[in-house]
Amino acid sequence: MEHLPLKINETPVYATFSQRFLAGLIDFLIFFPVILAFQYFLTHTITVDISTEILITVVALSYTIIMNFKYGGTVGKLSQGIRITNIDGSKINLLTVIKRSSVDIFLYIVTTYAVIVTLLSLDSNIYNTLDFYGRTDLLIESYPTWYLMAENIMMIWYWSELLVMLTNKRRRALHDFIAGTVVIKKEFCN
Repeated sequence: MEHLPLKINETPVYATFSQRFLAGLIDFLIFFPVILAFQYFLTHTITVDISTEILITVVALSYTIIMNFKYGGTVGKLSQGIRITNIDGSKINLLTVIKRSSVDIFLYIVTTYAVIVTLLSLDSNIYNTLDFYGRTDLLIESYPTWYLMAENIMMIWYWSELLVMLTNKRRRALHDFIAGTVVIKKEFCN
């Protein structure tokens, strides 16, 4: 399998950094109000918050995997006219999508597990009486020591993704190298 050229008829083939950044921002703007609504409108008990944490993780991962597999990108990417493909421009399969998301899946599962373990360790009588900020403070104070390491690894991963994407001609991020994918303008998809 060979890479697509950098340009076809003098038109750049690969998605630009700004297109990928805007795509991510659009996807964030889709999910942020939903998460905020959960935080604002639900009655907060440990059981409800554990269920919410699991639901948000499952929905976020499912959204990414299903959209990337079925359409070649999330709503953000589709709105920017870019698609995820194999390096030759052909459609990606489910295994490729899972490989591409594998590190994110692992990190989401680890951090979600940490939140659940922490919630289960708290006194529900105290937790249920706190407001949003009080619950947040209590959670942060109660996280297991390895949670901070997991968050740091997550941040290192995201910054590494950005650095790698900005330093190669095809704007491939680490997850693209893992899966053998590229993000290209939709008119160049096979």
